[in-house]
Amino acid sequence: MSKAKRVVVAPDKFRGSLSALEAGLFIAQGIHDVLPDCWVDVCPIADGGEGTIDAVAACGFGVREVEVVDLAAGSRIRGRFAFRGQTAVIELAEFAGLGLIQPSVTSSRDATSFALGQAISLALDDGYSEIVLGLGGSASTDGGAGMMHALGLVFLDATGRRLVPGIDDLSSTVTLDTDSLDSRLANTTFVVASDVENVLLGPSGAARVFGPQKGADAMTVLVLEERLRRYSDAVRTHIGRDYSDVPGSGAAGGVAFSAVAFLGARLQSGVDLILELSRFAARAADSDLIITGEGSLDEQTLSGKAPMGVVRNARQLGIPVVAVAGRCSLTPQQIDHAGFDGVYSLQDVEPDPSQSMRNAKEHIRVIGRHIASARLEPTSAQTHSHHIS
Repeated sequence: MSKAKRVVVAPDKFRGSLSALEAGLFIAQGIHDVLPDCWVDVCPIADGGEGTIDAVAACGFGVREVEVVDLAAGSRIRGRFAFRGQTAVIELAEFAGLGLIQPSVTSSRDATSFALGQAISLALDDGYSEIVLGLGGSASTDGGAGMMHALGLVFLDATGRRLVPGIDDLSSTVTLDTDSLDSRLANTTFVVASDVENVLLGPSGAARVFGPQKGADAMTVLVLEERLRRYSDAVRTHIGRDYSDVPGSGAAGGVAFSAVAFLGARLQSGVDLILELSRFAARAADSDLIITGEGSLDEQTLSGKAPMGVVRNARQLGIPVVAVAGRCSLTPQQIDHAGFDGVYSLQDVEPDPSQSMRNAKEHIRVIGRHIASARLEPTSAQTHSHHIS
């Protein structure tokens, strides 16, 4: 009797249809439809953006719900952070994410990271000595000024008047006062989880690259750029060092900039950090196959999105890895070069995108069955075909 196969299923979310955990569970169900004795470990992943809390919660982190304030809107927001031991994981998208608002010119101008700073303060109240900030999907382009305001940083104009991020225009900021910063920050280790390499300012900066995605028109992008520049100048004057050109400082509308400058944060690849927190390498070490995936497998995936982190780990372990995607626009050559041993697409089960998203659970389970038959059964043929018959 042959030994039961071992599989790790580590997908990212399928935006608009399946969470990473749901995708993993339905792939696992499909595998078990064909091979009931197959050992399947579902390990949802993320890249530091939306889905980060769900990913770490699935691997043993506790989750706490807290309430914070959206300073610009004056409303309250309920969000979650995850925790294990002395580590808290805070996902920006839970507190100051684009999914919480209706993107517009006004929101792109007024949104701040203040609520994220409040969430950090609440984690400090609970005594965590390491805080991981998952940066992605932010609504603001404030350079992290709102976050720092919530943590006690004071902004002053040329007359000494206090400015409030999200209410006042920070273009007039000339001086910063750190005397009121939360003293607990000095004894806390911060890690920024993000796969964005953009700097804070300029053509590849936070305002010009990401502002339009948040509703900013051309004029607003210029306003946001000027605010970031003035804030950056004030930070450089106060600290004596320029962090605006640090790769990744433009992540989450520049929140990473403030995290590095004031919190001493270490920037780390989001997916690599999530895989580390999930203890992925140990879980996958004895596997026969690793399955990853996301909603759209395309050239952006190749630039370092979550599935590529899984591929890197799979290659180091010497284990074959295949991907499942809602749709795939990569050529066979790109798939091979990226390191995938095969790609399976929901659009091969259901070509109609709306139907594919509506019935994603059913279709992804079908793909799980196909992977089990094609890759895990003793007589399976190892191919790179994208097509499911």
